[in-house]
Amino acid sequence: MNILFLSAVFESSEICDRLAVSPAANKWQSSLIDALSELTAQVKTYGHFPEPIWPKGQLLPKLNPKGITLNQTCCLPYLNVPFLKGLTLKIAYKKVLKKHFQDPKSDLAIITYNPPSWLQDLLIKYTSSEQFTWVSIVADGDAPSKADGLVFLSYGYYKSHPMMDAKKMHLDGALYKYLAPVDAQNKAPRTVLMYSGTSSKWGGVGYLLEAYLKVCQNVEVELWISGAGDYSQFSKQYSHVPSIKFLGMLSESELDDRYKQADIFVNPRPELYDNDKNFPSKLFDYLSYGKPVISFKTSGLSPQYKDLLIFPDQNSVESLAHSIKEVINWTDHERQFYASKLAHYASTVTWDLQAKRFLEFVESL
Repeated sequence: MNILFLSAVFESSEICDRLAVSPAANKWQSSLIDALSELTAQVKTYGHFPEPIWPKGQLLPKLNPKGITLNQTCCLPYLNVPFLKGLTLKIAYKKVLKKHFQDPKSDLAIITYNPPSWLQDLLIKYTSSEQFTWVSIVADGDAPSKADGLVFLSYGYYKSHPMMDAKKMHLDGALYKYLAPVDAQNKAPRTVLMYSGTSSKWGGVGYLLEAYLKVCQNVEVELWISGAGDYSQFSKQYSHVPSIKFLGMLSESELDDRYKQADIFVNPRPELYDNDKNFPSKLFDYLSYGKPVISFKTSGLSPQYKDLLIFPDQNSVESLAHSIKEVINWTDHERQFYASKLAHYASTVTWDLQAKRFLEFVESL
């Protein structure tokens, strides 16, 4: 089977802030593409560089920005001005599709990831005249109604979507690696909580900061926060708390170093109406280090995580603070038992297996 993946996937996670690229989404797609490429599938990736409208962004963003490479992606040009951006992108993708429709040698599957409306319209236009299978990966937002199959990252969205079961699947991902926890030589002198993600209310960092203030009164603990977005307001608000470290946007290697030093990871994403279609794929980074992960329970999480994550009783600041205190006081035996569960999960849910599931689903449509 030939797979045409219509999404820009970057080789490096060291992505410039000016690019509208989610590091977590990029890592997820890259992992799936790499795993599919190891199978019999022939995968070709086409995409475009997301840029702010000119003059803030490039006028003709057809070349790779300095220091940024794409993961086997053919970069498509477009005119980055209002009204013409969508039109020129549509023309560029249309040329790609026509090129591949002319090759009748094998079955063609077109994969999209949160496709914009103009790309959906373009694919819908060809459904009556060309033979291909369109599968759309739904990370968040509305699911394309005309796709042949849907792949949901969010378990709740998967269960609630009306499409028949044979034409939808749940695939939230797998661990990118697994590192058994060890005593690092450069370990921080006290307990470290770690959060890496957006500064927006959807990420829930406000809950975490309030919970931390309740914890740090009686416990020697630091809070490290990294990620995209504007953290200046939080930085000013909590400037009187020196144990809160706002690290900014870190590279992959810098994050890896921080993760190795951290003791507890926290996913404070609340169950807001905006989050019911979202799966926090950042969890796969956290779980890869064999250390406790505390997370609010949201509809995006499947039942398999009930033994892998520590869920506060309620999605509240008080419950989050209580869970953090409990985990800080875990015995070595409790930590080792938790790490053993993560190690078993890492050995049974791999990207190789997930790619096979994905390919079998595509072929069944």
